[in-house]
Amino acid sequence: MTGGTSVPRSSGFSYDSARPVEATGAAPVTYVELRHHEYAGPFWDDEGGLGEDYADWEPYGMTRATFDACCRWCETGGGDEEKARLLALLRAELPSSVEVESPPAGE
Repeated sequence: MTGGTSVPRSSGFSYDSARPVEATGAAPVTYVELRHHEYAGPFWDDEGGLGEDYADWEPYGMTRATFDACCRWCETGGGDEEKARLLALLRAELPSSVEVESPPAGE
């Protein structure tokens, strides 16, 4: 599901910054999906939670409105239709180097 990276990422609830590698020295985000999670925020890859602060995502081009909408979706247990809308926003805002989860089936 993720594109290969040469720098290993943390697993579990990593809370690693999502900032591009040039800004932090950490592995860049190459895949993102949305999940409901009480503590780790909405942004995940297959290795764990990604940055949950807007400052982590702004360098990737995510707008504050999209970030806030994703957080609301996570906190309120939003449905598949809203998730599909948010994934489309992420696809439009994030660089092509970041693969965004496919929308839920039927959306």
